[in-house]
Amino acid sequence: MSSINNLLSKFRQHFSRGDEKKSDKGQNLLPKIILGVIFVGVTVLFFPHSASYRFANLSEGSVSDQEIIAPFTFYIMKGENELKRDREKAIQQVLPVFIRDDSVAAQALKKFDQIITDILTIRIVKEPDTRKLMELRQIAKENNIILSDKNLEFFLRRNIVSKHSARSKSSKIDLERYFQILRGILEDIYTVGILDIDKKDIPFSHQQILVQENGKFVEQKAKYLYDLEEAKTQIVEKLRAHFQEVGDSVKVGYALLIPMLKSNIIYDSNETQRRIRAAIAQVPIVKGTILKGERIIDSHQRVTKEHVEILHSLAKALEEREASGGWLKLLLNYLGRIAIVIIALLPLTIFLLRQRPTIFWDDRLLIMITTTMLFLLFLTFIVLHYGLSKFVVPVVVLPMVLTIYFDSRVGFVSAISLILLIGILCGNDLDIVIVSVFATTMALTSLSFFRHRKRLANSVLFIGGAYFISICTLGLLRQIPLTELLQHCGNGVINGILTPIITYGFIMFFDSIFDVTSEFKLLELSDMNSPLLKMLAVRAPGTYHHSLLVSNLSEAAAEAIGANALLAKVGAYYHDIGKIFMPEYFVENQQTGKNPHDKLSPWVSSLILVNHVRKGIELAEEHKLPTAIKAFIMEHHGQSLMKYFYDKALRQKNSKSINEADFHYPGRRPTTKETGIVMLADSVEAFSRSIKEPNVGKIRNAVRGIIDERIRSGELDDCPLTVKELTIIAESFNKILLGVYHARIEYPVQQEPIEPKVTTKKSKVSLVES
Repeated sequence: MSSINNLLSKFRQHFSRGDEKKSDKGQNLLPKIILGVIFVGVTVLFFPHSASYRFANLSEGSVSDQEIIAPFTFYIMKGENELKRDREKAIQQVLPVFIRDDSVAAQALKKFDQIITDILTIRIVKEPDTRKLMELRQIAKENNIILSDKNLEFFLRRNIVSKHSARSKSSKIDLERYFQILRGILEDIYTVGILDIDKKDIPFSHQQILVQENGKFVEQKAKYLYDLEEAKTQIVEKLRAHFQEVGDSVKVGYALLIPMLKSNIIYDSNETQRRIRAAIAQVPIVKGTILKGERIIDSHQRVTKEHVEILHSLAKALEEREASGGWLKLLLNYLGRIAIVIIALLPLTIFLLRQRPTIFWDDRLLIMITTTMLFLLFLTFIVLHYGLSKFVVPVVVLPMVLTIYFDSRVGFVSAISLILLIGILCGNDLDIVIVSVFATTMALTSLSFFRHRKRLANSVLFIGGAYFISICTLGLLRQIPLTELLQHCGNGVINGILTPIITYGFIMFFDSIFDVTSEFKLLELSDMNSPLLKMLAVRAPGTYHHSLLVSNLSEAAAEAIGANALLAKVGAYYHDIGKIFMPEYFVENQQTGKNPHDKLSPWVSSLILVNHVRKGIELAEEHKLPTAIKAFIMEHHGQSLMKYFYDKALRQKNSKSINEADFHYPGRRPTTKETGIVMLADSVEAFSRSIKEPNVGKIRNAVRGIIDERIRSGELDDCPLTVKELTIIAESFNKILLGVYHARIEYPVQQEPIEPKVTTKKSKVSLVES
C-alpha cells in the first residue's frame, strides 16, 4: 500500500505547478503539440467506417432532398438484426445428432449373464448357507450391487412368487426363470435406448433428434427414448408388472439391474455443431439486387426503413470500391478525418488560448480535459460498436466537470467541441447534437441554481428532463413509432441519472491524481473542525480570528469581481497556519501587551517572520493540502519588505551596512486573482486593527493606501488583477471593515435642526456608504 501511495505522490508532483512562473510560454508549446497529436490520433481511431457518413442525413421518417440513382449494380445486404434472426431460424432447423452404441448393451447383458451364472453356481454348490452368503456378498461388492444379507438370502430360496398366472392367482417360479425375466427387462430398456443427457438439456429443446445406427441417420422422437432417470423408473414399473408389489423380488431385481444401466445413445456435439455451421453458411446475406440506373429514392419522398437499408448497402458498396482504389484514396480519407477533428477542436483551443490562458499553459489541466473527452469518445465508440442507443452516452459529464473546476464558459465551449466530435462519430447525426446541446445548457443552468454538493443531485432532474423533452420533440418531428420513442426517452432519463454519478467519480479521481482543487475538496477543507484549523485555534487563537476576518474580506472581494470566492475563502483560512509554531511572536497572539521582539535583534525577528511561511508550507505538505491552497501560504506576503524591522535595523546601525534583502519575504508574488486578494485582505485586516477610533475616512484611506503601496512595490505585477477590479476590491473591503468596526460618520455640529425634507445629495451618499 505504501508503494502505491509513493507512486501517486510522485505522479502528483510531476503534474504540480512549479514554484517559479515561466516567463517564456513558448517553452511550454511542445507538450501542447504532443498532447494534441495524441488526441487527434486516438479520436481518428474511434471513427466508424466511412459507410456511416454516406447519406447520414437520410434517416427513417425524414424527407429526401435529392433523387438518388444507383451508380452501379449492387446487392441489398440484410441488416444485422435480420441476418441474426434468419440464422437463428436456420439453427432451429438443425436436429441434434446422437449415436447409438450397441456395444454398451452387449457389455451390460454379458456382465449380467456372468452375475447370474455366478449366483446359480453358488446356489447349487454343497456348502453351508453362511459360506454361500459370504460369496454372494463378494459378488455384490464387485458389481456395485447394494443388497442386505436378508436380500441376499433371496437367491438361496427354491421358488419366487410371481403375479402372473392363468387365473390371475399367484404362481411360483424358480430362480432361473426369475433371472430370465430380469434379462428381458434389461434388453427391452436397451432396445428403446438410454440418452446420455436429460431430455430437458437437448439442444434447442428439440422434440426430434437424429440417431445414427449402423452408419445411417434415423429421425426419432425424443419422447420415445429414455434418459437415465426414466430408465430407472421403467425398471420399477416392469418389475411390478411381473412380481408382487410388496416383496423381495422387486427390490432384488431393481438392485441387480440398476448397476447394469449405461447410456447407449450418445450426444455427438461435434457433428451437431458442424451441421449448425453448415446451416449458418447457407443463409444468404443479401435479400435483393439494385440494378445500375435504378431509382432508389425520389426527391421530396419520405424515407422508409427499406430505403435506409438500400442506402446503407450502397454506402458499403461504395466503401469497398474506394478501398480497392489504392492507398491514395485511403490516405485522403484519413486526412479528411484528421482535418474534421482539428476543426471541431478549434473553438475550445482558441477560447482557452485567448480567454483562459492559465488553463491553456497548464499541462495538468489540459491533460485533465483531454482525458475526459477521450473517455467519452471511447464510450461513444463502444455504444456504436454494440448497437446501443446513442442517447446513453453521458456527454454532459465534461461540461459539468469543467464548470465545477473552472467556470460555466469553459464547460460550455468544451461541450461544443465534444458534441461536434460525437455527432461526427455517429455519422453526422444532427439529433444527438441537438439533444446534447440542450442537455448541456440545462445541466449548466442547474449548477448555477444550486450550491455545493446539492448541485449534482439536483442536476439529475434538469439533465433527465432535458433529454426527455428534446427526444420527444425530435420524435414528434420525425414521427418515430411510440415504442421506439419511449425507449429513447428511457435511455435519456437513465443518462440523466448516471451523469452526476460519473461526474463525481471524475472529480474524486482528478482531485487525487492531478492535484487540482474542486469545489468538493474546498468544502471539505472549509470544515472548521479539520485538525489543522483546530490546532490553529488552540495554539494561535489570535491568528485564527485574524484568518476568519481575512476570509470574510477575501470571499466578499472575490464575489464582487467574479473570482473563485470559495477558493479565496479557504485559502485565507490556511494562509497563516505557519504561526502555529512560535505564535507569541506575532502581535495578534500577544495577550499581555509584552512584545518578545523588543529583546531580539531585527535580523532575528525577520527570520522568525519568514519562518512562518516556511513552516506553513511544511504543515501543508504534511497534511497533504492541495497546491492551490499552498499557493496562498507562499504568496500572501509575496516579496514584501518587513518595514518595521527594517526601520529598526536602520536606527541601530549605519544604513550602508544593512542589506535590505535580509528584510524581504522570500516568497512568491501572487500569481492568481485569489492569492492577490488574500494578500491585500491580510494587510488591510492587520493594519485596520491599529487604527485608533476608526471612521469612514480613516478606513478608506488605509485600504487605498495599502493597495497603492502593493502596486508601487510591484507585488501585484504577476497577478492578473486589473485596476478596475482593484477599485471594486477596495470598495468591498470598506463595506466589510465598516461593519466590523462599526465606524460612524462624524457630522459637523449643527446650531439649528435641519428640516427632514432638506437633504443634500452628498449626505445621501455618505449615509449609504456608512
